Amino acid sequence: MVAYAMKGSEGMSKALNEKFEKEKQNKAAIIVKEVDPFGLADAIDKSVNGAAAETAAAWMAVFDFVDPTGVLGALSNVLNKKYCEETTDKMKRETEGKMDVPAAADLGIMTWVGCFKDDHHRDFRYGPKAYGHTVATCRTEAKQRKMSYFALQHNGWCSIDKEYSTPARYQQVSDNQCGEKCVGETAEEKVFKCGGYARNAVYITEILWIGCFKDDAQRDFRYGPKQYGYTVATCRVAATQGSKKYFALQHGGWCSTDNEYSRHKRYERLTNNKCGVTCAGESAQEAVLKCGGPAANAVYQTSP
Repeated sequence: MVAYAMKGSEGMSKALNEKFEKEKQNKAAIIVKEVDPFGLADAIDKSVNGAAAETAAAWMAVFDFVDPTGVLGALSNVLNKKYCEETTDKMKRETEGKMDVPAAADLGIMTWVGCFKDDHHRDFRYGPKAYGHTVATCRTEAKQRKMSYFALQHNGWCSIDKEYSTPARYQQVSDNQCGEKCVGETAEEKVFKCGGYARNAVYITEILWIGCFKDDAQRDFRYGPKQYGYTVATCRVAATQGSKKYFALQHGGWCSTDNEYSRHKRYERLTNNKCGVTCAGESAQEAVLKCGGPAANAVYQTSP
């Protein structure tokens, strides 16, 4: 009667799966006992599952007599939902950092800037200035026109610019004022907003953050400057001057550059939190600012 469909997180170890399976069975027995102390529903379930159609129909009639208002079924569903939610949260907590593949939320790139006021003078000055757009299609418009930012307003009105919140009267407001996800959205984002009335849902057009990757004494990034004291902004300058496509910050500001990254399987992707926090003295304007961790490269693309 009480069925649980709990799909394990990808990459979870077999031991953890077995652990939670045992917990599910134990909890299921408790719930069944709570909602059906005499075991009537369990007996009916077993009979229905193994009976011919005519017999099953007869058993269902009995069940309707035993539980005419559906109280047992409703209570079972509530307890089942509550248990599933609790177990899912527990599984997430216990498996954090133990998964073969980092969670999508940890690897996801967020180009969301925030929700900002607008008026008839318009903070975002350039086209297409038309309805019917999503984050994905408005970003395409901004890329084609080489604009740094784009905004969606009033459920899909797209505008673009090289700056935002200028002048200061276009101040930031709470995210919930920028509506919900656009109809027909195809972008992959952490935050989806289609804009509200006189509210711009502002995004960065290009994201130059690649991700956090393992490193070792042999070094994935082979070229200079190979020195401490750098930020995303200054390491990018070094990569540009050296005509390198990528640069990496490690251990709080050690900068290196290269035309490729993750050259060997051992330089695998890590969760973003392994790459530390923003560098001291950072001046770059990025959606993700990481200064690298111990043997962990915060990898960026030098230019779009």
